[in-house]
Amino acid sequence: MNLSDKTILITNDDGIYTPNIKILAEELQKKGMQIKVAAPLSEQSAVSHCISLRQPLRVREIKTNWFAVTGTPADCVYLGIYHLLDKPPDLIISGINNGFNLGSDLFYSGTFAGAMEAVIRGIPGLAISAPRNCQEAVVRGAARWAWTVARRLLELEDQITGYCFNLNHPDKTRVNQIKITDMGERKYKDQVIVRQDPKGENYYWLGGPGLKQTEGLKGGEIKALNAGHASLTPVHLNISNLNSSLVKKLEFTHEP
Repeated sequence: MNLSDKTILITNDDGIYTPNIKILAEELQKKGMQIKVAAPLSEQSAVSHCISLRQPLRVREIKTNWFAVTGTPADCVYLGIYHLLDKPPDLIISGINNGFNLGSDLFYSGTFAGAMEAVIRGIPGLAISAPRNCQEAVVRGAARWAWTVARRLLELEDQITGYCFNLNHPDKTRVNQIKITDMGERKYKDQVIVRQDPKGENYYWLGGPGLKQTEGLKGGEIKALNAGHASLTPVHLNISNLNSSLVKKLEFTHEP
């Protein structure tokens, strides 16, 4: 496969000016891939799969083929596919996120949503995350693995329809193996903090104190990371999980 003929669109949720997205683009370009970037102008972490249907977006080309968008990662991918690029990209990579995306994080993550928007549009999507505030060498290692995974996804394009891939890289500068894992489970110390503004009105902060990056986790993803491997989790667009026992329990035979 001639990868120089392939175009990769990169997005993220941390913002177009963050170092991780620049590192990802640099490492992929070293491998000869054609890179385009459409990413949020400002941080869009935890916006999930929000798409801007009731407000206009603005786009600024900050340098050749690098587009800053006043919207979400999903907005960036949509604009990239249907307007900013001359033709749809062959693959979309979202990241490299500053911090793991594991378990239920995927339902909140703007990074994962950027990759899933690609899958919805019939294009292979890969989300990639590294430990929060890790060394640059770790991020570059994650970017090199992103190239390896991207190459495989392009080879298997006809066989991965409907799947989005979530890659997490451990806090190591050199990783020898990727483990294919199931989606783990993540819990947080949930709480609501109530404060008052100068007029005496309540306002609220959602979310408890930060956890260690692997605290409260279980499942195949964390097992792989704890062993020093990268974790690659395939997630299907159809997230329903029906089984015969559940179907039987939910059957309705007549109106009340």
